[in-house]
Amino acid sequence: MSLLQEDHIGAHQFNKMGDVRPEVFGAGRDSDQLTPSFDKQHHTIASSASTSATSVASTPSMTAEVNSSPPGATMMPTASSAMEQNESGEYTTRTLIAPSALQGRRTSSFPSNAVPTIDVPSVSMRRTAGPAVPAPVQVSSPIRGPPPEQPRARTSNFFLSQPPPLRREAWSETDATTFSVRGGNYLADGKKMNSPPSLFKLMAVDLVQSPVKLFRGMCSHPNERIQRALQREAQSGMRELPDFIFCVNIVVPGKSNYHLAIYMGLEDIAVLRDPNFACGRLMQKFFFGDSNEFRNETFKLIPRVVKGNIVVRKAVASKPAIIGKKLKQTYVRTDRFLELIIDIGSNSVAEKIVRVAKNFAKTLEVDMAFVLEGKEIEFLPEHVLGAVRLLNVDFKVQDGQRVVLPF
Repeated sequence: MSLLQEDHIGAHQFNKMGDVRPEVFGAGRDSDQLTPSFDKQHHTIASSASTSATSVASTPSMTAEVNSSPPGATMMPTASSAMEQNESGEYTTRTLIAPSALQGRRTSSFPSNAVPTIDVPSVSMRRTAGPAVPAPVQVSSPIRGPPPEQPRARTSNFFLSQPPPLRREAWSETDATTFSVRGGNYLADGKKMNSPPSLFKLMAVDLVQSPVKLFRGMCSHPNERIQRALQREAQSGMRELPDFIFCVNIVVPGKSNYHLAIYMGLEDIAVLRDPNFACGRLMQKFFFGDSNEFRNETFKLIPRVVKGNIVVRKAVASKPAIIGKKLKQTYVRTDRFLELIIDIGSNSVAEKIVRVAKNFAKTLEVDMAFVLEGKEIEFLPEHVLGAVRLLNVDFKVQDGQRVVLPF
């Protein structure tokens, strides 16, 4: 339930839905509700002196102002309002604007012998019976909605081609809005919602072999795409990469270790630090905080088998998992990127599941979404950071043949 936000219009208070608050009329929240409707037929301007004088005469306070004006003084509109009840029980608020003296300032808007009256559109309140309205109770996060959708991360032909990435037909960015994440009231009602569009945008995917596990990371490797792009930026003085890059590097053990590196970019790094958004408060701690323990307990993977045989579907449960609780995670950080390295070989169960999936990889389509888990109300609702789809990866012939040596 969201809190009502009130605007002030004259002597009346309206909430965003247009309802008039009962307190305006001396009633408390337990009083009947008053529902406004607008009567456009009263929006008229009486230009004749006789009609104007009659309207003003019905409002004594305004008549007194006119009578007290010195001869030849300038007349400007002054407003007053009155409430009437018609035969059907509707209350009508009518605002009349009449001239009053303004200390010798002259204008040619009206003749000196005219008393113009402007009848402003009336507001009718129909009294309807209803139960007592309790005071609003805050049960959801006070943080406003998700950040605006981010633009696609900038890349260059050099970035995408040097060195060669995973075969382009074998990966794509998947729609983050198809994943369910914790809603704003999850701690109270356990309900989930579709995620907004991903914050980070997929840039490239690498699948490489290495004789040893590269725990210093792919983003720090001088011969790989991130460091090459940063070197070109330093030489040219022109920005080639987005403000910030998040890389998820999954290490698959075997006779030769495979590294599946997924690069995601964010054009505006300020989004990661924005306290006005629930995800911004969480990302600030995850990307720039000092606690690896917090990162281990927060990073969540949502897998989904889009196409595949029953063996793989049973092995790969499509349930969110906090990876750091079961697997070893290593982090490499700079002011331009955070690389999260997941060692599948650090857990025997995970290693068996991935081995099964690897054997059937050529016939599989698998989605992965990366989320930071919100465990407190100030960090909800959740928001998918980035998502990727892997399609028919061929470990034997077409894919994963490039070798990267340690540095």
